[in-house]
Amino acid sequence: MDRITADEPGTRLYATFTSGDDPIEFLHVMVFGDEPAERLHRNSEAVREFVGVLYPITIDGVRFDDLQLLASAPLRHE
Repeated sequence: MDRITADEPGTRLYATFTSGDDPIEFLHVMVFGDEPAERLHRNSEAVREFVGVLYPITIDGVRFDDLQLLASAPLRHE
């Protein structure tokens, strides 16, 4: 995550979740400031390394959805 913070100032949020039922199932949520920020992320060395490791070992493949934010609340740090 430090690489994203340092190298991708237009990435507003990058969060990774795992399923409580299946610890090898992951959800990655990304929010970009604009299209150039998303393009920078997609073309980054970190993504190339991640994809190079992940894609060959996935069981069901990888799915991408382009979602539109409807509502949110500020993240509270406790």
